[in-house]
Amino acid sequence: MFAASGNRFNMVRAGLCAAAQQTSGQYANGTPRMSKADNNATPESDRFGETPHPRMTYELFGHDETERQLLEAYRNRKLPQSLILAGPEGIGKATLAWRFVRFLMANPDPASSLVNAANSLFVDHDHPAARKVEALAHSDIFLLRREWNLQRKRHYTEIRVDDVRELIGRFQQSASGNGWRTAIIDPV
Repeated sequence: MFAASGNRFNMVRAGLCAAAQQTSGQYANGTPRMSKADNNATPESDRFGETPHPRMTYELFGHDETERQLLEAYRNRKLPQSLILAGPEGIGKATLAWRFVRFLMANPDPASSLVNAANSLFVDHDHPAARKVEALAHSDIFLLRREWNLQRKRHYTEIRVDDVRELIGRFQQSASGNGWRTAIIDPV
């Protein structure tokens, strides 16, 4: 699902889950975020095996038309309040969602010359916004997915109500910087 209202944006991917992120380096429930240097970090519920997480994947195949439609809607300031990206597992729904979030954070003005010249939603991995997205360090990006249960040493089976409430509270606050706030909801 993908949402945009005026100068606000919310994206949700059908088929994924977890809690809204805090910029303090912890998930909403206090579980530490994964770090490349931390081998004992809690696993991410929306990551499959040893493959790179979709937020760290910059190549996207087979979604040229959808990407073009998103880019045109953004340029024309006609983004819907929300989008649902649905389909079989593994086709790139989450990668497309993260790619679009990176593009919004790197290009907050739909009328800019960079947006008008863009042929795709690609943002170089060295761009400051891309690095913040990868690290889940952007204060206007929220991730809602199944959290890690510290007592049982496994992920919860569903998105918890407290995590949803926290996300709703975040969207009631003003956006920082560019005016866009995004959420990816991944209940896998």
